[in-house]
Amino acid sequence: MAATAAMLVAVALTNSSAALAVPTPEAAGKLPTNITPVDQIPAEDAGAQIAAIAAAYPEAFAGTHWDAATKTLYVNVAAPRAKRADLRTVFQQAVTGKLRSAKSPVKTVFRPVPLSLDGQQALLDTFMAGRAKWGGQSAVRNVVGATVDAKTGTLFAQVSGDLAALRTAAQRRFGKTVSLRPGTAIKLDDRYYSSSPWTAGNALWGSQDASRSTAQCTQGYNWRRWADNLRYASTAGHCWAPGTSLYNGLPDQRIGYVGTRYLNTGEYVDFEYIRITYGSVDNSVWVGGTRDASHRRVLWADNDGTQTGVTVCSSGANFGLNCGVILNRTTTFNYGAEYGYASLSKLTCVSKVTGYGPGPGDSGGPVLTTATGGAVKAWGQYIGRKDCDGDGDEDWVFAGIKNIAARVGASLIVS
Repeated sequence: MAATAAMLVAVALTNSSAALAVPTPEAAGKLPTNITPVDQIPAEDAGAQIAAIAAAYPEAFAGTHWDAATKTLYVNVAAPRAKRADLRTVFQQAVTGKLRSAKSPVKTVFRPVPLSLDGQQALLDTFMAGRAKWGGQSAVRNVVGATVDAKTGTLFAQVSGDLAALRTAAQRRFGKTVSLRPGTAIKLDDRYYSSSPWTAGNALWGSQDASRSTAQCTQGYNWRRWADNLRYASTAGHCWAPGTSLYNGLPDQRIGYVGTRYLNTGEYVDFEYIRITYGSVDNSVWVGGTRDASHRRVLWADNDGTQTGVTVCSSGANFGLNCGVILNRTTTFNYGAEYGYASLSKLTCVSKVTGYGPGPGDSGGPVLTTATGGAVKAWGQYIGRKDCDGDGDEDWVFAGIKNIAARVGASLIVS
């Protein structure tokens, strides 16, 4: 599975069927102010071009980072492991040539870092999978998540209890490469009267008698599944069990039911299909508040999956639009007993910048940026909140579009 995800350079995209009856998009003049910084858009494009080249240099590439303050796109480059060919110069020449031929306006700086993206993931896998060996059952119970700082190569782990003893055990096994900090388990968070085609960002309920004052979860992006070529809606895998009937708006407005759920140890997604039994789905998405959101169109996706430093926003049914800066693409954490202690990795962590942050009922909802005219770029689907870097502030986590497509075998629906 990991190899499949690594090989997936671009997410397959499916055009919306012309036969679908879709709401008329709002005129550009009526759309809310663009939520994505204008100078970030060419940086996203440059990052995607670099990621495509980097597939041939996995031991050299360590991701890109957009520094909004200095308007600089940093390309992280790692030294090779012992007895491996040093391809850093060749990689840098390839990147420079590609951006020059594309006439990219973005200032690019190559930055040396200790570990490639593969190296960061290997460290995380060794640390998390080996908890019982280096820290016993205390580590299994109390290590609730970890991530690697790309600049320093340090693994920061969050621990809910027995910190002193686990810190000693981890340092004995990993030395100064690992730093343990106090932390808590991720908070799983659990538009109201929509109509077909069902739109990403819609409020969802798992029963007819549930209160309609707040959503239980949020509809994610819509997908075409390769196995049967059918169109599905989606949400977070921790929201409901397979087979659960789902509703939007009125108690009798059943839109379908939960299909296959993806929430297993070793995976990169918290996701479940929604099989539509009434109406249809398209490429529409709500962008904005809970009751004053704007109806937009998803036109493309983050095919990179490695860039940090860019601003993205969640658009949830309960807490509306909340934006933040991507901290890392390597967050991993464990779920509780209700979900079989599943341990997910390669998730994206975002620091809170605006608003309260996504909250209960926003789970599964779209994470996005916008371009001129309000068109949407899909980045992923929201999972929950946690302190990813140990600074005491609550960040939020989502599963990336690229990883979702690779794992569930589907194409994002776009126009």
